[in-house]
Amino acid sequence: MAGTAAKPQPARAGFTAGSLYAFVVLGLPAGMLGVAWPALRHDFRQPLASLGELLLASLVGYLAVTSVTGLALRRFGTAALLTASAAAAAFGTGVFAATRSWSVLVLASVLVGAAGGGLDAGLNTAVALTGRTRLMNLIHAAFGVGAALGPLLVTAALAVTSSWRGAYVVLLVLDVCLVGVWLALRNAVAALPRRPPGLTPAAPPGNFRPRLLLSLSLTVFFCYAGIEIAVGSWSASFLRAGPAQLSPALAGLAVFGYWAGLTAGRVGAAALGSRLSPRNAVRAGTVGTIAGAAAIWANIAPAGTVAALVVIGVSLGPIFPALVSLTPERVGPAAAVNVVGWQLAASGVGGTGLSALTGVVLQQAGLATFGPALTLLAAAMFGLNLLVDMPAGDQRRAKSHRPLATGCSSD
Repeated sequence: MAGTAAKPQPARAGFTAGSLYAFVVLGLPAGMLGVAWPALRHDFRQPLASLGELLLASLVGYLAVTSVTGLALRRFGTAALLTASAAAAAFGTGVFAATRSWSVLVLASVLVGAAGGGLDAGLNTAVALTGRTRLMNLIHAAFGVGAALGPLLVTAALAVTSSWRGAYVVLLVLDVCLVGVWLALRNAVAALPRRPPGLTPAAPPGNFRPRLLLSLSLTVFFCYAGIEIAVGSWSASFLRAGPAQLSPALAGLAVFGYWAGLTAGRVGAAALGSRLSPRNAVRAGTVGTIAGAAAIWANIAPAGTVAALVVIGVSLGPIFPALVSLTPERVGPAAAVNVVGWQLAASGVGGTGLSALTGVVLQQAGLATFGPALTLLAAAMFGLNLLVDMPAGDQRRAKSHRPLATGCSSD
């Protein structure tokens, strides 16, 4: 009996390590593209706003996978989805690094987006269904680690080779390693529990059931991702060509500070565990994001702008993991298999669409509009979250978030 009880522990540890590595690799391109863009667009002779084409192409692939994640998980299983997604990421990144054609680069972005959607939705769903809220924060912190290393990787590649392509060759190697990770862990993934401790299989009557509230909740994901990706994508251009006039190296370090702050916020939330409820994490994070965006708008000094980027990163950090962790409690574990994919699809639309729209605004109205645009998005996220929370206050006082917290506070 003792030997039987001990078997799940290596599987649990293996899945934890694989998930953390996967999210580091998943975060790298998010931090790389914005810093690489000034040099990349010069190579391909594209205007500033053409970054939106790559982001929109990536979104097409991302949505194609995340919108059907529930079906894919039920039919093929988590291990198969993760392995196939990692292989697609390696192929797409290799094409991205090698091509000299803009149209091929756009097509490669579709494949990279699809691969990212499979990894993102597959792992978020698996972790949410195990009820490990601390791991949820840690994997998203790992994403922040990758996103923070991305600008440094591109900056190093530009300094050593005078080209952005070397950074994507490194990413290709890491993607190939990720394929091996999921092949090695296929049995560990199959051993995962399918329901968080303390939750019943039936969906509880939560504030996600009415269609209006579900739509509002998905819009919170839409706004959140729009802010996160817009800051990561356009900060380097804003710092280099905007009022701050920083050098490429300093702008890259500043974007690193933003992603490092995002990571620190998630690590801090994981350290607090059940002492910081997911709802309080969302509320505090949205307020901090508004404050940081307003500071960028105020444009007091270059140092103040860089500090504001770090504040935004720290504030945004806990929001997304908290929103995903709430899903099984709100809709029940059976429905969560589908809903998590929808949430990630909404975040994909927001991250790509709002970031692309921000680029158009910056090109048409000038880089000085970066701060006002971020402030407007942050205020919208704050207001939408209030609307989602408001109708079910009495029900939450009765149910609270206790099932998830008590089941996973030690993880």
